[in-house]
Amino acid sequence: MTASAVSTAAPKERRSLWWLYVLLALPVLGITWFVVWRPITVLPRITLAPGYAFQDQDGALYTSENRRGRLTLYSFSYESCAAPCPQSLESLADLAAGLPEQLDLVTINLAPEMPAAAPGWAFLTGEEIFVKKVVGSGFDMYYRPEETGQIYFEPRFVLVDKLGLIRAYYLTNEPDLELIQRDVVFLLDEEQNSQGVGAIGYEAAHLFLCYPR
Repeated sequence: MTASAVSTAAPKERRSLWWLYVLLALPVLGITWFVVWRPITVLPRITLAPGYAFQDQDGALYTSENRRGRLTLYSFSYESCAAPCPQSLESLADLAAGLPEQLDLVTINLAPEMPAAAPGWAFLTGEEIFVKKVVGSGFDMYYRPEETGQIYFEPRFVLVDKLGLIRAYYLTNEPDLELIQRDVVFLLDEEQNSQGVGAIGYEAAHLFLCYPR
């Protein structure tokens, strides 16, 4: 091989290596940009919400399948819940009135008795053993009866999407309505835009944990 042939081949090899480096760098740069700038924000897919079959305040069968296709905010209370009980029916009524129209409030009763006056939203009850399983194991909330007749429980609200996935916990007596509205918008945007090619971006957002800050 002549010297001129060697000198011609060397630049070609360098160009090939340069393009190889560029191709390898592009995915890394793309991932870095996605993680840093977060063009898509999603709520985490925490786990599947528990299935159940309870009765509502009218005595009708009410199951977790009733919630498919609707966003749901679960709460937990009982009729005689009063101070220092964290979530009275009065406070839940105020909450229900202020929720965005795309979101329904569902309360699971922690005691066997039903309210004398039915609240204006789904208020569910069932056999104690099943309520304990759904609330304790399914929604990860601890509660216990007290000698005073009250029920101790760790206050929380649980946001469940239309597919039955838990997407947020609000560990508070009174959730921030603006925060809930923001999270509902995240879920509606994901539902609307995660079709076809858009699904790739949303799956990437979940993969790289692009959650609200």
